[in-house]
Amino acid sequence: MNEVDPTVLPLRDIHLPAAVSWWPLAPGWWLLLGTLGATLLAVAGWRWWRRRARPRRAALVELAAIEQAYAATGDGHACAQALSRLLRRLGLLTPDTAAATARDAAWHALLATLGGRPLPAPVQAVIALAPYSPAAAAALTPAAYRAALAALRDWLARVHPPRASARPAAVTHAAV
Repeated sequence: MNEVDPTVLPLRDIHLPAAVSWWPLAPGWWLLLGTLGATLLAVAGWRWWRRRARPRRAALVELAAIEQAYAATGDGHACAQALSRLLRRLGLLTPDTAAATARDAAWHALLATLGGRPLPAPVQAVIALAPYSPAAAAALTPAAYRAALAALRDWLARVHPPRASARPAAVTHAAV
């Protein structure tokens, strides 16, 4: 046979293939990352919603306790004081720094911004004078207190406190 000169042949030495790159990822990794991202977004959204609804839930729980106490004792003065305290603490959730000292029309306007609508008239009638005067509290009928409690429950169901970042630092600790 014909012998070929090895120096003339264009052969190269054995060489290793290029290193395997981590990019682009395989489809399974993309699926895993997408699932992880969607899960994190869902958990963050759920936590945001729960945190946003916490003051409303706490206020509704406290209102239920006020209703039970009024049903047990029939003390209109104590009921009016408790309603006034509850509304004052809710008012502290607004970014307005005058919430703690607001009175009359300014107070009702502040609560209207918090609730998205004005405070119901039965509630306004109860918290106008009854928390401050036992005689004024006695002048109101039990039906007026029950109507105020029911109207406040409906009003509280629609309360959406502002975001925590909009609140001044001095009021962020206000518990409802």
